Amino acid sequence: MGVLIDSDDFLTGRLLIAQGTEEETTLSAFIDMYEEPFLYELLGVTMYEAFKADLTDQVPTDANYLIIYNIFNKMINDSIITSKGMKEMLKSYIYSLYISKQPVVNTTVGNVINQNEVSVINDNSFDVAVYSNEAIMTYTAIQLYVSDNSLTYTDYEGIPKNFTSPL
Repeated sequence: MGVLIDSDDFLTGRLLIAQGTEEETTLSAFIDMYEEPFLYELLGVTMYEAFKADLTDQVPTDANYLIIYNIFNKMINDSIITSKGMKEMLKSYIYSLYISKQPVVNTTVGNVINQNEVSVINDNSFDVAVYSNEAIMTYTAIQLYVSDNSLTYTDYEGIPKNFTSPL
């Protein structure tokens, strides 16, 4: 089980990953490998460790952590910033990594390799960029909010991330 997400979070919805025993094991390994480093970079070491210590059943209890964990729309410097929430951010990020490493097409009926003579293997690079950038949009929104409220989040030392291009 991950810190905020686990493989069950990919059983339904738009980020569906068909899971047999092998896919579930592989997906769990991706979560274990990539979730915490992403969160450390998001908040910085000290703030992330305090955030993690505050979790109960993968959800923070402190009101200040709940603000950045949940979905929000905030006005900062005459701009509206939108966060889809940490859970959706992580799901988009892990999904983009997972599908980028798959030699097959991930469908609702399972992973499929096109083998017909006239079929073309699906290139996942565009999807990878879209889902990765969705994660980075929320990542950036959380960091902007935390930076704008530096008196509340005194331990913040996050590292910014850049958007990715499918080209």
